[in-house]
Amino acid sequence: MLEQSLAEALSVQPFRQRVYVRIAGNGGRRGVYSYRYVTPQTVRASVVVKYGRCRVFASLRWSRRLRYPLMRIDRIERG
Repeated sequence: MLEQSLAEALSVQPFRQRVYVRIAGNGGRRGVYSYRYVTPQTVRASVVVKYGRCRVFASLRWSRRLRYPLMRIDRIERG
């Protein structure tokens, strides 16, 4: 449900065509009082934005090298 809520929140941005959000599990429960939580390392998102005749495919993933969530342009289509 959290993935869907995040995707819907990102969908209000202008020019977007498609939004996909995935939250990876961060391990199982270890005790009766433990719980799961969302960290930048567990979130993956992708978006397709169309502006004019161009479509941009971008994704958000954790960069181990930079130790930071990094948005990247994966592909650009002109047409």
